[in-house]
Amino acid sequence: RMRQANKAVSRKRKGSGRWKKACRRLGKLHTRVADVREATLRKAANQIADRSAIVCVETLRLAFMAQNPRLAK
Repeated sequence: RMRQANKAVSRKRKGSGRWKKACRRLGKLHTRVADVREATLRKAANQIADRSAIVCVETLRLAFMAQNPRLAK
């Protein structure tokens, strides 16, 4: 759907009324995709939080790890 909407926008003359309408349609699709992705991530995070008593987060600096021969494996 997004591909079709994008093609529809590109076929219209920029600035016309139909172009604006097509842009609105494309924007709605982008919003929907973003909302679905966010909902999926929230659902996964909530499942992890509900199942686990403790959740730890670690920030790894991969560039430095690659320099260390032991960690690079």
